[in-house]
Amino acid sequence: MNTLNKDLKDQAVALGLCGDWQKLWGKDWSREKMVERMYKGLDFCLQYHYPSNDFILKHFDLDFRRKSNVFVNDKYSVVNPKESLVLGTSDVTFRYNGHSYGNIHIRDNSSAKVIARNSSFVIVHLYENASVTAEQYDNAKVVLVKHSTNVHIAAPSNIKVREEYNYLK
Repeated sequence: MNTLNKDLKDQAVALGLCGDWQKLWGKDWSREKMVERMYKGLDFCLQYHYPSNDFILKHFDLDFRRKSNVFVNDKYSVVNPKESLVLGTSDVTFRYNGHSYGNIHIRDNSSAKVIARNSSFVIVHLYENASVTAEQYDNAKVVLVKHSTNVHIAAPSNIKVREEYNYLK
């Protein structure tokens, strides 16, 4: 773990990780702690494609990635994840129900299907060439946020679509 922590920290510092985050970085962080911190600093990760998809595939096994809702070149289906990152050429189906909420980030050439029911609430951020098909039922709300003009959206007119093209600049 110390080698993995050092490798990830060195890569982040080379990309310009600020001093405050460098001080917070623990030498003995578990894989779970690294993913938790990734979600807290997701803007940095998305802006710099950090860590790379290949690095994630090499150092984090499929079961761990799925448990952490980090999908890289994966085809999978999940229910009610609070945070998710969809990378590479993944194809993921997300189902939300009850009073659950979710925050999904889709990047690269990945696609997702999002189905929200009951009183759930989901925000889907789309980057690069990502695509999404979204449905909402009952009192559920889905908000789609375009961060690239190249994203593809298939959704009924009652789903809100926002444009934030300068988000990571």
